[in-house]
Amino acid sequence: MADIRIIKPIYKIKYVACSGGIDSMVLYSFIKRVNDNIIPVFFHHNTETSELAYDFLKKEIGNNLVLGKLSSEKPKSKSKEEWWHEERHKFLNSLDGFVGMAHHLNDVAETYIFNMTNGKDWLIPYKNKNILRPFLLTKKENLVKWGMKHKIRFIEDKSNFDTSFARNRVRKNILPEIEKINKGFLTVVRKMLEKQCRSSIGRSF
Repeated sequence: MADIRIIKPIYKIKYVACSGGIDSMVLYSFIKRVNDNIIPVFFHHNTETSELAYDFLKKEIGNNLVLGKLSSEKPKSKSKEEWWHEERHKFLNSLDGFVGMAHHLNDVAETYIFNMTNGKDWLIPYKNKNILRPFLLTKKENLVKWGMKHKIRFIEDKSNFDTSFARNRVRKNILPEIEKINKGFLTVVRKMLEKQCRSSIGRSF
């Protein structure tokens, strides 16, 4: 049985940000088991990949999917990653309730490494405005196991394999090398994260 470790409470979450990938589809399914009124939301980046994800979600989830779209041109001073991130969060922050996002422990580690290269000592927060991230203490592999056990349908975002994006280079190249040096690196990151959000840590399955 895959161990899904959560930061509570999840009952406050009204929306779940769904990309069609395994992480967000597991979060949506996980919360829907305790809240059948949960509302899925999707942010369209006006790309072919986004259109494929949108079509999948419409078929998989139904007509209650809330849609947001890019509404501005990319500034020359920002990378595509930064621009997408900022526009997606503007959309999520505009919603009238808490939004669940499916970031997990591996995401925390990747972001920590990326930030360290830019002189910042910063972890992904559990709460940021109206965004909650209940899976931060759970490893990616456990989310995948839970999804397989419950036969969760998802699609793979091909852009996740594009190492022209800095985050993907960290995920594919740098983090695996760090884990060869220290197999317990994710545990180290988890302990730092627990100090940051120790107020209400729970365990579920």
